[in-house]
Amino acid sequence: MVTSRGCSAQCVFCASRNYWGRMYRARSATNVLNEIEFLLDKFGFEEIQFIDDNLTFDKKRSKEIFRGIIYRRLKIHSNTPNGIAIWTLDEEMLELMKESGCYELTIAFESGVQEVVDKIIKKPINLKKAQVLVKKIKKMGIFVNAFFISGFPGETKQQILETFAFAERMDLDSAYFFAANPTPGSELYEICRKKGYLKDGFMFDEIEYNLPNIKTEEFSPRDVEKLILKQFNLFYMKQMIRHPVRFFNKFFNMFISHPVMSIRTFLADIKRIFIK
Repeated sequence: MVTSRGCSAQCVFCASRNYWGRMYRARSATNVLNEIEFLLDKFGFEEIQFIDDNLTFDKKRSKEIFRGIIYRRLKIHSNTPNGIAIWTLDEEMLELMKESGCYELTIAFESGVQEVVDKIIKKPINLKKAQVLVKKIKKMGIFVNAFFISGFPGETKQQILETFAFAERMDLDSAYFFAANPTPGSELYEICRKKGYLKDGFMFDEIEYNLPNIKTEEFSPRDVEKLILKQFNLFYMKQMIRHPVRFFNKFFNMFISHPVMSIRTFLADIKRIFIK
């Protein structure tokens, strides 16, 4: 479900504000609740995935939605696969989300280095405060998934490694490590175009978020690809050791739900490991 549009943030890699705009526009809580109730009654859906850029930007509205789910006794599970603005969350919000059926929140940290977050990515997130809030979320029994992006112009290899170390310290339930990519309309694309950082033969329609397309004085696309792939495999190997039941449940369910995609992803990773 999309319950709102627009984003006031200015993240360097994102172009959503160019087509959704920076002005935040939201559907009313009643409108959202009526649609959820319709989906449950008409189709028997058991899960709602909120894919807004800013589901909780208007705290009053979002709390009304979660209270309404509880009050109307709408039996659903929910999560936020596109990510949620962690700086908008508070303890009351989290308690309402949990009671209303939220089982997983995705936090888009992007980097584990505050300087990179502030000066390169330009995302309004305080990593120290975010770490404290993540601990609270986990204590409430809500799974925490996270997004990280590496390979930005101006970022160093050491800062990429520091981001990976940050992800390890957080003891996340799951994490995804992506390569910075110059999407059309983004500030990142303009930077790369002007400075000659685009990989030779770069094409917009060939962008894959695990394959880098940016080359700088600090690293090549292949350097970043190897770092990300190594970290992804290392992260989940450690997850398998620390939380074996959770690990196998997650990947077994993923394979059962999407067998072809799972096999293709595995084979693609094997191929990437042996690329020279």
